[in-house]
Amino acid sequence: MPTAVSFCRYLRRLYMCNDLAEGRSRVGGRPAALADIGVSRFISGTVRDHAAPCLSVYKVSDPELTFVLTSGGCNAGVVSEPEHARRSF
Repeated sequence: MPTAVSFCRYLRRLYMCNDLAEGRSRVGGRPAALADIGVSRFISGTVRDHAAPCLSVYKVSDPELTFVLTSGGCNAGVVSEPEHARRSF
């Protein structure tokens, strides 16, 4: 089970330092980067997400990706069904 320290380290490296996007992450002892992922990717951003603001998430997009912007924050924007009265995409 992850400790608070390991979770903080994960958040710092992944989100603040952008290690995965910059190729500084290690998986199985080897360097890994977003560019190394060879599968279809679906990127979602939410209008009021404080952890991953939609403009920073949109920077990930390229012609090989699907990007969707949803209303709400990180939880409501991802979990709520599109038919929800106060949600949009």
